[in-house]
Amino acid sequence: MALAVEQWMGAAGFWLTLAVTGFALWKGGRPEQAAVIGNLLAVLISPRLQPPPNAAPPFWAVAVVDTAVLLLLIVLLIRTGGRRRWLFAAGGVQLLTVLVHVGAALDVSLQPRGYIAALETPYFVLLIVFTAGVIEAWRKGATQPLCFRGP
Repeated sequence: MALAVEQWMGAAGFWLTLAVTGFALWKGGRPEQAAVIGNLLAVLISPRLQPPPNAAPPFWAVAVVDTAVLLLLIVLLIRTGGRRRWLFAAGGVQLLTVLVHVGAALDVSLQPRGYIAALETPYFVLLIVFTAGVIEAWRKGATQPLCFRGP
């Protein structure tokens, strides 16, 4: 039963990621687009870096990818001068994700299933924050769609 829940969360996360990415590319500004593209790359790369199913945490390669997303969010926050409020929340959620990896390194008794759940749960919050950021940019008129338009 637990495996079915994990599969469902993974599939839901993937499809929601695609939806949020599409929305950001359509209605977001450059910071929103950069954040979701970096996030999409992380979502595509991380499963290929995960060790076998019963491997003991932490998953160092995935931790490096999550840290890279955190650094991207920090760079975007600095480059926007803090004008994109959602970047503070996104950075906080991503920092929590990185800290889960650190916690797994410090507590070797953490089971793989709990470790994965602790990584996946904040991810849904991150998708909500990305969506709020796109809506914020859209309402302020700071959108720059990445699409081809005729003259």
